[in-house]
Formats: sequence, C-alpha cells, structure tokens
Amino acid sequence: MSATVVLQTVLQQQGIEYAVCDADRHILEHSLGLSRLVSAAATYSLLLGQPIEDLFDELRGSEASLDQVARGQLPSLRIAHTCRERPDGQYGYLTLTVVPYAPGLLLIVCDTTQEGELMQRLMQRRNEVMLLQEQLQQVNLRLDYLIRHFVPEGVAQQLMAQPGLPQPGGQRRVISVLFADIRGYTALAEVLAPEDLMNMLNQQYSMIGGLIVEYGGMISHYAGDMIMAIFNALGDQADHAVRAVRAALDIQSVLSSLDKRKPQEDSSIITQFGIGINTGPAIVGYLGFEARFDYTAIGDMVNVAARLSSIAHSGEILINAQTYEAARGHIHVRPIGPMQLRGKANPLMVYEAINSVCT
Repeated sequence: MSATVVLQTVLQQQGIEYAVCDADRHILEHSLGLSRLVSAAATYSLLLGQPIEDLFDELRGSEASLDQVARGQLPSLRIAHTCRERPDGQYGYLTLTVVPYAPGLLLIVCDTTQEGELMQRLMQRRNEVMLLQEQLQQVNLRLDYLIRHFVPEGVAQQLMAQPGLPQPGGQRRVISVLFADIRGYTALAEVLAPEDLMNMLNQQYSMIGGLIVEYGGMISHYAGDMIMAIFNALGDQADHAVRAVRAALDIQSVLSSLDKRKPQEDSSIITQFGIGINTGPAIVGYLGFEARFDYTAIGDMVNVAARLSSIAHSGEILINAQTYEAARGHIHVRPIGPMQLRGKANPLMVYEAINSVCT
C-alpha cells in the first residue's frame, strides 16, 4: 500500500478530505472521499479541473480572498461549521480551510458534524436561556411595579431587601398619623354612578397622595372616603409632626383653590375634606395573617387621629396636644379647647392648625 493511500485512509478516518488546486482554483488532485461530499454520482475524474467554488457554494463570493491566499497575501481562509446537505439527503457540518500550497491552493475539508450539532444545541439552549431571562426580567419589572403600587414605597424597598418573608407584628415608634375624610361622601355615593365615584376618588387621592408623599409620609391605606398616612414609619424623621401638619395645610389650600374655581353645580371634584392628626407612640408593622398583610400603625393615638378627622369640619385640620407640642414654633394654631371624643374616657385638648410659620 502506497504512502499516499495510507495517508488518505488516515485522513478519511478522521473525517478529513482535501483538494490540491492550481493558482486559478481548479482542482488538480483530491482525496477519494471528496467526491462523496459533492455528489453521490461524482467520480474522481469528474472533479478534476473544476473550480472549488463551483463545488462548494460557501466559497462563492470569496474568489478575491482565495487569490490573495494563493499569492501569499493572506495566510488562510476558513469557513467554520457550515451546514450543507449531503448527497444522501442528510445534513451535516463542514469546516473549509484554504491555505497556500504549490502550485496554488490546498483545500482541507473537515467533517465537523458532531461539533456543529453541539454548537447548534448550545446556541438553541443559549437562545432559550436568553428568552427565559427576558421573560423573567419582564416578570420582575411587573412585580416591582405591582409591589410599589400596592405597597408603600419604603415598605416595598424593605420587602425586596430583606432575605426572609414578612411576619405579623412590628416595632414601637413615635409617629404622626394623618387621616383625611371626605365630607358629604354618603350623599355623593347616593347620586353618582359607582364608575363616576371611583374616577372622582382617584382624581382626589392622586392629588392628596402626591402631597403626602412629597412631605415624606407613607400612605397606609384607603377606605372609600378616607385616606390614612403615617409619618416617621420607616427611617427617622425628627420633624414628622411638622411634616404631617404642613402636608395637611397644603392639601386644604389646594382643595380650597379648586373649590373657588369650580362652578357651584359641578360635583365632579371633591373639595370638602376634614383632616385629623395625632402624634405619639404606636406599633408600626404588618397587620393581618399569612395570606394577607397590611403595613399600618396600631395604637390609641391612631384612634384619636381618626376621631379628630371624623369631627373636623370641611377645610379644618384638627390636631391633638401632642402634635401641637411637637410642631410648636413651626405652625400657627387656634385652640379649640378640651373635647370629648367618642370612646375616650377623658376630654382631650384639641387645636386647629391654621398655617405654617414663615422661616
């Protein structure tokens, strides 16, 4: 057996075929197996003299580069893992490498079907992973949006930062609680369609909520005609009483301005709110059970704030003595006097907040 036959047998076992070409890219000599890659009916003699780009479409359009390789201006030309149909109708992958070789070029054809199929599977898996990552990102963005819109901002950040799950209970803090109640809500609900009432409430709470958040308050919840906000719930706000009163003053100022501008018969904007504020110790945390939590404040001082809001006339801001003492020097008030609030054993000193002290 000649050395050439031995060499071709070894190359064929490794899935390697070759063709020796002249400077014009015509085949002068090739391995026996090259014919089977081109056509089932191809013979050795039929391939001789053929341009290699006519046998391998992958090389079409690369004639200039092939000429540069033949002249030694390019070290090689390589087309890796190209998928093509075999003469038997099956698909496989080939890697074509062209290098300089006297008298012109040497084309080396390697069967890389296993590597190509592996790369295809890896590419498919990568695309699947990228798709899953994109879907997960969309889910996370939606989840983040939902959490931040159904849970107060600070609480949402706390939930996402802590490693464990929230548990019922909380911590004792000195806070200021603001309640704002709509006046005449029952009469409005009686004459307005539920859709109109919902739109009206959303418009008002959008404005009121924006002012509360602007002053650093945390909206705990809405209950139809009432909004509850907590100041100093998360983090530390040494001036939480001042923040609460100033937020209330801004709310009533904006509502008063709207009331003056709207036509008398127009009930599409609610401008009648009574506000109550109280300052004192409470438990701030998660209330409920494992299937449903609210982040809120619990304690007698919260009840007092709610009672003050319920008795405040339209446009009034009623505060307890604790809030007045905490905000003294920053607000002007009108003493109303001791008042007997529902559910309280003793009368409480109540003030009406008038405006802020200019600084």
